[in-house]
Amino acid sequence: ETDVAPDYYNIITNPMTLIKIEEKLKSGQYNSFEGFMTDLELILKNAQKYNPCDEADEYGRKIVRKAKEMIAYIEERAKKKNQMLGYELLKGPVISQKKELLKLKINLVIRQKSKMAKQKMKKL
Repeated sequence: ETDVAPDYYNIITNPMTLIKIEEKLKSGQYNSFEGFMTDLELILKNAQKYNPCDEADEYGRKIVRKAKEMIAYIEERAKKKNQMLGYELLKGPVISQKKELLKLKINLVIRQKSKMAKQKMKKL
């Protein structure tokens, strides 16, 4: 990290990385989706602060663009989950969201098995 950008920690006082986010996810440190998104947005803010996005700095523009694309992708996925679950995934405790996702998966498996059983009955 410091080999590539030796002045990074002089400029960025609150660093965040995808590795840190992954560690926080695995250890259950996020109490909500909002906390997760806050850390992702911090990556973008840090990228914008450290990488000047002027015409001459193609590398800086690319880093900021990729950070924006990552956040947009995750927000879009969350919206699709919201529609599928019928409530707002962006709010509420992560534990209840996991329970809802598990219920959804169970219901989908039950429906699929039910359809398969009906198809077998029709063949008989």
